[in-house]
Amino acid sequence: MDLVSTIYWPAVLLAALANYLFGWLYFSPYVFGKCWAKATNVQLCDKPCFFKLIVAYLNSLLYTVGLFLACEMAQIKTPVESVQFACMLVVFFILPTLISSLLWNRRPLHYMLGALVYHLLSASIIAFSLTVIG
Repeated sequence: MDLVSTIYWPAVLLAALANYLFGWLYFSPYVFGKCWAKATNVQLCDKPCFFKLIVAYLNSLLYTVGLFLACEMAQIKTPVESVQFACMLVVFFILPTLISSLLWNRRPLHYMLGALVYHLLSASIIAFSLTVIG
């Protein structure tokens, strides 16, 4: 059976939306946005930038499809297994990139910790949503 044909699109689209909304909240000026903007030298937008919002959702969708396919390949079925698997992927694939950013781009430690917490929570939300909805 073709792996891509196993994608359950309603679950993927809803999980991507949940992740997108979480990212919007997490990186808002009220939570981690000001700290992140300062650490990355990015100006926060005063008004919505629709192109960036659309690209952010598409990025979330791509992340969700990838996590769905990884969970399918690993034959993960329960919410607890999926969250553990997602966190493991973050630790083994995203954390090394964050550490490199800390070392080579001279990002502050709090930037890396904030980004790591975001990625762990984001992957957990996606994985949990996929197994509960799907």
